[in-house]
Order: sequence, then structure tokens, then C-alpha cells
Amino acid sequence: MSNEDEEVLKALVSDTRRDIVKRLSDGDRTPSDLSKMLDKSKSTVVEHLDKLIKAGLVEKIERPGRKWVFYSLTRKGESYVSQKSKKLIIILSSVFISLLGGVFSLFKHMSVTPQKANVERQLMEAVTEGAAMDAMTSSTPWFLYLSIGLFSLSLIGIFVIILMKRKRMVEI
Repeated sequence: MSNEDEEVLKALVSDTRRDIVKRLSDGDRTPSDLSKMLDKSKSTVVEHLDKLIKAGLVEKIERPGRKWVFYSLTRKGESYVSQKSKKLIIILSSVFISLLGGVFSLFKHMSVTPQKANVERQLMEAVTEGAAMDAMTSSTPWFLYLSIGLFSLSLIGIFVIILMKRKRMVEI
């Protein structure tokens, strides 16, 4: 592990510093703004900001002609915040697509059509003629299997989101 990675890990050990990074992901802030948002003293916030600057996650912005100093996330800091968001977006979209696919497949299976009734009649005829195996394979409820699989996939996705939330890997 490089020294740079160690600095980032040390900087993000503190809950306060992680909260500062989250707040700065919404835009530039002054130490006063951050101290009000986090209910911490201004000196404490500045101390944490200095450690985040040292780790390369935050930069100090002094604008000429203005008396306020703003702090902003660097690209490295933004990448830390956005990685969690990307994971959440991927998981949520997978769950949503799986759920929609499961509902669609279930409705497709449940819909009674003349064609389905015809297949059932052919199955009954095939049983009497001894060709039951051919008829059974032609009437396999693939849409039912697909819907069960997609519902299972969406439940697994929801479970993963719950685990990530408990481990504080994502903010919903």
C-alpha cells in the first residue's frame, strides 16, 4: 500500500471527516457552514479539513477580494463519494429491471390464451397416444421459471442493499 493510500485511509477513519466529505460533495462550503451542518466547533472543522487537504481529498479555495475561504472536493475526493453512488445505482437498477421482468413474465404465464388451451389439449391427447414426453417438453412453463428467477434476483439485490446500508457503504 502506498503512502498516498495510507493518508486517505487515515483521513477517512473519522466519522466527522467522512461527514465533511459528504457535505462537500453537494458543493463548496465555508468552515462556518460545515460547523453549523455538523454541529461542531469551527476550529474542530478546520482541523479536520486540514487532514483532508493533507490526504488530497479536499482543497482550499481563496477567492481574491472576498474574505471567506471555501473548501471543495478534489477529483480524488469526488471519486471516493461517487464510487458508492455508482454501486448503489447499479444495484438498484438491476433490482428494478429484475422486478419488472419478473412481473412481466408472471403476467405472460398467467394469461390464458387459446394457444395455451390448445397445448393442454395436445398434452392430453399425447398421453393417450404414448408420446407424453414430447408434449410435456413443448408445454414447459418457461415464463413461470423466468419470473421466479427474476423475482429471486430482485430479492437478492434488495438483500445486498440492506447489507450495504448496515455496513454504511451507501447512503439512501
